[in-house]
Amino acid sequence: MDSVGSELASSPGEMADTAVVSQGVSQKAQAARRSSRRKRSQDRRAKENGVTMPSEITLDLIVNRSENLTLCQLNMLVSQLGYVPYNLVEIGSSSEGPEPVTQVAKLYPMNKSDSSGRYMERHLPFPTMFWLCCPDIHTKICELEVGGWVMKLQKRLTESDESAAYLAAMEQAHKRYAAERWALLSEADKSLIEENGW
Repeated sequence: MDSVGSELASSPGEMADTAVVSQGVSQKAQAARRSSRRKRSQDRRAKENGVTMPSEITLDLIVNRSENLTLCQLNMLVSQLGYVPYNLVEIGSSSEGPEPVTQVAKLYPMNKSDSSGRYMERHLPFPTMFWLCCPDIHTKICELEVGGWVMKLQKRLTESDESAAYLAAMEQAHKRYAAERWALLSEADKSLIEENGW
């Protein structure tokens, strides 16, 4: 064993513990790299799609906002993302503390921007109603993905003794989500969706 290995572990059990710690550090590094790549990709796409920041951020930019959305919350999210999410409804969750971070944003199921960008003058369905936007939580989820948790949960969903109950609960959750999205839509947007078969 080299000097580094002997300093880190003196028994097979300690060597296994050291390997687990090293694997954890490696997974965290991979998750951090993925998060960094995703941010660079978002910046590149924003530039390619001609997304520009408005000269002034106001609540009037957010057409389908709830009464709960404040200008302070909007500014915090815009600062965090680097662009205006024009289909924002409200902030679903924020961290607490001296420098709060938006964790989840609730989005309108259709996206149209009259200001600029990829959705300019087009009204399209937007697939995600609850949008995870906290970089720290995103990194932690990446770590879980790297750790194989997507496959573990899929296996539990389909191969465990409780599979039928899990699948039924998932189906109910999908139905509740669809009903909440539909309820958010204006009558005009509901008609547009039905006309286009979306």
